[in-house]
Amino acid sequence: MLIDADSLVYLDGSRIDFVTEGLKQMFKFDNPNVDSECGCGESFNVKKPKLDVEKPGATP
Repeated sequence: MLIDADSLVYLDGSRIDFVTEGLKQMFKFDNPNVDSECGCGESFNVKKPKLDVEKPGATP
């Protein structure tokens, strides 16, 4: 799987699993960053990422 660096913040902590439910087989995605989903489960919104910002005057 290839993920661009800008998307990593939205996928951090996500899990992908292949599940079988009866005759149906599918990939199941568990993303802790999801804020809300549509009723059908095809689209979702993610929480705004928390960016590490240094305080002014702080020494690294």
